[in-house]
This record gives sequence, C-alpha cells and structure tokens, in this order.
Amino acid sequence: MNHHFDPNICYQCGGDCREENGRLVCRHCGSCRPQAVTGEEMTLLYTAFQKLRLADFLDAGRAFDDIIRKYPRCFQAYWGRLMARYGIKYEEDCDGKRIPTCYAASMESVFDSSDYRNALQYADSASASVYREHAQYMERVRAEWVEKAQKEPPYDIFISYKDSDPARGCSRTEDSIAMQELYIHLTGKGYRVFFSRESLRGKVGEKYEPYIYGAISTAKVMLVYGSDPDYINSTWVKNEWTRYQKRMQAGEKAPNSLIVAYKGFSPADLPLVLSSVQCMNADTPRFYSDLTDAVARIASAERKPTAPVSQTAERKTPSKGLKYVGYNNAALFHIGTCTDTDIVIPEGVREILSDAFKDCEQPERVRIPDSVVKIEPNAFDGCTNLKSVIFGKNLQFIGCEAFRGCTSLQKVILPSGLQMICEAAFYCCHSLTEVSIPDSVTGLGPNAFGMCRNLTGVRYRGTKKSWNAMNRNRRWKHKSPIRTVECMDATVSLLF
Repeated sequence: MNHHFDPNICYQCGGDCREENGRLVCRHCGSCRPQAVTGEEMTLLYTAFQKLRLADFLDAGRAFDDIIRKYPRCFQAYWGRLMARYGIKYEEDCDGKRIPTCYAASMESVFDSSDYRNALQYADSASASVYREHAQYMERVRAEWVEKAQKEPPYDIFISYKDSDPARGCSRTEDSIAMQELYIHLTGKGYRVFFSRESLRGKVGEKYEPYIYGAISTAKVMLVYGSDPDYINSTWVKNEWTRYQKRMQAGEKAPNSLIVAYKGFSPADLPLVLSSVQCMNADTPRFYSDLTDAVARIASAERKPTAPVSQTAERKTPSKGLKYVGYNNAALFHIGTCTDTDIVIPEGVREILSDAFKDCEQPERVRIPDSVVKIEPNAFDGCTNLKSVIFGKNLQFIGCEAFRGCTSLQKVILPSGLQMICEAAFYCCHSLTEVSIPDSVTGLGPNAFGMCRNLTGVRYRGTKKSWNAMNRNRRWKHKSPIRTVECMDATVSLLF
C-alpha cells in the first residue's frame, strides 16, 4: 500500500500515530480518530490532507467539498476545509511537535466559521477537544497577523513571481531578475510596488504572511509573471493570484486589475481560470509601456467618483452581510445581517442553498451572478415582496419550490443553458405575467408554474417539436391557467 494511505499515518500533519484506548493518536499534533475509519472515506481524506500538506489549498478545499457531499457527517473533512480556507498546514517546531501554521491570513475569525462549528458538532469529545485547542492557537496567530498587516502602508502594485527553483538547482530564477528590473522601473514612475525580494528585506526571521496579506489586501493591481507555465501554477504563486482573483470577483478589486505577463510560451498554456484575465506578452518591446499604461488606467478608474445608486441603471456592488459556506465562499446559505432590499450576490458564489432567503420579506430585487450554477429547493420560497430576479448566464438548475409564493414577482427570463426547472419552482407566483424559457431546458417539473393565476401563456425559445419532447407529461398544467406556449415556429395549445 502507498505510504500516503498507511492507516498509522496522521491525516492532518503526516506524523506517526499510536494506539491509545482503541483510538489512533498522533504523536506530533495530538489529533485522534477511531481505528474503524476505513475504505473510500479514509482514502479520500488521506488524498485531501496530502494536498493540504503540500500547501495546495485551492485543490485541497475542493477535495474536502467532495468528501462532505458524500459523507456529510465527516468531521475530519470539515476541519480540513477550515484549514484549506485559512491557509493552514502543520509545521514542525523545535521540539518535534507539529503546530497549525497560517499561510493565508483572513479577516474572519476561525470561531465564526461554519466548518469549525460542524467539525465540533460531529466529532467525538476527544477530537473536539483537540480542535478547540488548535483553533484557539490559530485564532490568536490570525488576529496578531491581521493587526500587523494593517500597520503596513498600502501598495499600488503586487508582483507575483517564482523567486527560486530548487528542483532545477536554481537559487534565483531569471523571472526574479526580470521582475527586479521591472520593480525599479515602476517605482521610478512613482508607484509603491510589493516585490518580495525587496519589500520583505529586513524581515528575516519573521513570518512573511502578514506582509503578503496586507499587500494583497491593499494593492490596486496584481501582476503575475512567468517564463514557464509551471511557475505561474506553482504553489505559492498560485496562492497569491487566487487570493487576489477571489477579491476581484467579490468586487473588492477593480475589474481587469489582475494582469498576467507571460514570456516564451503560448497564453493557451496558462491555467484555465486565468483565461479570462488581461494577458501581456513580456517578449514584446512595448511590454513596459503597455503595462504602465494599463496600471495608470486602473488607478485612474479607481479615483473616479462612483455615481449614487439612484443614478445608475442597476446596483452591482455586492451586498454586505450575506452568509456563506464552503471553500472560497462557494455557497450562499443565509441572508445573514444584510439589510438591502436590492440583493446583489457576489461573483464566485456557485450555489444558493436551500432556505437561504426563505420567508424573507426584505428582498425586492435579486441579482444572481454568472458564477451561480444551482439554486437549491426553497431558496427564495415565500419572498412575498420580491419583484424581479436577474439570473446569471451559467445557471443550470432551479430546485423544487425555489421561488414558490413569490407573489410580487412579475417577470421571469430564464438564461440560455438552464437545464432543469423542478417541481413547483414558481408555484403561486400570482403576479407573474411573463415567462421566457430557453430551449436548453430538458426537464420541467410538475406544477413548475402552477397557480400562477395571471400567467396565461409562456414564451419558449425553441421549436414546437422540442417543447413537446421536453414536456410530454404536462402534469403541471392541471393547476395552471396557462393555455398556450409561443414557440419559435408555432404556438402550442395545451390540451386538457
């Protein structure tokens, strides 16, 4: 058996375990678990924690997401996802003990995390005791680091690059030398630039993360530079640009303020998630001037005053106070302390979970970003004052009773690419007068638009043939006043 899956190896830190009272206890970090954990769950946990020990926090978070979907009471997975989100891996101190060490500081307290609460809820008393002890240490370090970061001056530009490549016997890469020259050029233009080789000088012996965190938080632009696709996708460079990209998607950074400069390879070789960002070929003679112009445009745009909400067509600033779960806040689960009547869900959220806004009278308008692919059952059930919803273009699934009882909702234009509208999704939306359904829909559940008393017809963006193929059972019609469907090539009369 591969040593990564050795049952006597600790999930969390990779240390040796010993048996104590029918449990396996790690001699290095103190974590414990029943010996009975075997099979697929054990294998998945080892794989996910291995990613964590390699500081691949993004992939580790996704791996823990998968485990939690399969094993929703797996407390080790909740603890692992917490570590991935906060950039925690276990490092060995001077006496051989392995302690949780932070590589990605966060403003949010560890104790406020739903993953921390779930880990304690499902863990046995011995494991929960270890988690509480480690969480107290993590929270103390996190608070100290955030405080230290806030004392640092703000930056205009953050340069992310690979400084050394020990695997190739390189103590300093050509990228590092090239970026030092660029650093000199940009500082000569009056910009405050975070370039680790210079900006962290004099901080030898200190943990660098507080300063990196502060620089990422304040920088108006991030430049990611690489002469090799592997450099851009290397652990620490990836750690930096994914954190900045997350802030950009949440509206905390200017659009297009993440710039990738590549040299000696095709931009097609860049990581897929960087395919939509601004890219520059560092081989061209105009690279310096083009980059300087881009930075100036972004800085200038940030200085422009923002028009009041009343003067703009639609408010796009993400709502504050919404509550999220999952790695990188991938799922919205509650309205939280948000007081907006115009709810703007931030880019990056992939799911709106069940009951997220259930029976909330507050929302009047909701903007759903393109990143959302799924709206779970009862997500907006009973939002009686909800008048309009703007759906993101990548939505694929609307769950049962997702918008049931939204009695003020007047118009629904569903996005191309939507595949499933489940049972009673828009049941009892009494004010609904207009519905547009794309031909991508392959499933329309019973009473999807049942009891929508002012909706006498729907517009279907497909042919009569595809409508009939999709809607053979027509079970939903019995509680609906709908009589006709306007297809692209004909009007379909529903038979009773």
